[in-house]
Amino acid sequence: MPPTEAHADPRDPQPRGPVLWLLAKVVLGLLAGLFVFDRGLAWFDASADLSTGKTLVRDPELAWVNRPGYTDELSTISSLGLRSPEIPADAPADEVRILGVGASRFFGAGVGGPHMDQVWAPYLEQQCRQACGGNWRVLNGAVNGYSAVQAARRAIKLIPEVRPDLIVMEISPGSQMMLDPSSARNLVHVGELLLPTDIATAFPEPLLPAAAMLHRALNHSAIYTRYRAKVTDQGRRPEEIDRFVLSRAPRSALIEEMLQRTFDELRALGVEARAAGVELRAILIAEPYMDSPQRWRNYTFDHGDKGAPPVGTARQEPLEVLAEVLEQRGIASYSLLPTLTQIGTDRPRYTCDKRHWSPAGHELIASAILQHMLAEGLPERLKKGRATNPRR
Repeated sequence: MPPTEAHADPRDPQPRGPVLWLLAKVVLGLLAGLFVFDRGLAWFDASADLSTGKTLVRDPELAWVNRPGYTDELSTISSLGLRSPEIPADAPADEVRILGVGASRFFGAGVGGPHMDQVWAPYLEQQCRQACGGNWRVLNGAVNGYSAVQAARRAIKLIPEVRPDLIVMEISPGSQMMLDPSSARNLVHVGELLLPTDIATAFPEPLLPAAAMLHRALNHSAIYTRYRAKVTDQGRRPEEIDRFVLSRAPRSALIEEMLQRTFDELRALGVEARAAGVELRAILIAEPYMDSPQRWRNYTFDHGDKGAPPVGTARQEPLEVLAEVLEQRGIASYSLLPTLTQIGTDRPRYTCDKRHWSPAGHELIASAILQHMLAEGLPERLKKGRATNPRR
């Protein structure tokens, strides 16, 4: 008589199907749980303050960006992270678009800073319409605390989304713009993709494109990006270079290495802009301590041991050197030193905290940019180009 189920011979092999199915359910359950945890983490990160300011969120390539959709009494951040109104779907096909990128002064920050309608971008838009006629839209893509590395990369990312005719990039010769210590500095280009340096050094060169694609795919995971991206400046610039200003004075190896990364990113922006048929102008902004001869002399005297140029360096030299560097990389520039000097003569009127501009200061900046544009006949060229190639 064959053994019953109750008296089965323990030596008989057990059926494999139920065991494999149980294992599959465990694996599927773990994967589902991991997915739910990842999405929950993404929700938490999206709802939490991930930076030093409420308007900022982390970004794996730029370290931080404006929080899309954020609104307060001074700002409304668009879906593209711009401190400007949304671009309407029915925007005129022939409108000329100017995209501005940069740091806090272009953003319009400062204690009791101006409303978004009272910064350089809307002023420039209004002035262009009045002086040049036609349809103009000027968009403020600046982000507080940005370096030139971050601003250049942000401009590249926004080109296909905004489709600008002109990019104006705020850039200054001080340490914030020139010596980027953020996580954005720890990324290298692999073709059109960006890859963290530590990952790039761990793979043979032939495998770098695959590593970059995998990294890009994994950036959709909150678990991965939480530990790959830095929200704020993790570690400061060394004290001996914290007050650096670009000049013709000899530079240390550390400064030179950081400068070359910045210069490489500026060159990359120039290449991308030309490939897209976009005009690019660097707006050379003097540092606040450069707005008068006396303040500049005091700065060089007080901070010579922290990277400031030697005492006696001409006040205009940093902007001259910066213009030369940009020209070598195919980028034209507008120096706003005369305008910043004017602002320095009446800081209570033109600034809100001696560093960031008041509405009156922003209006001066917009006017200076427009005057440079008019001097080279740029507005008419932009209007003509867009009229012959309307957006669709």
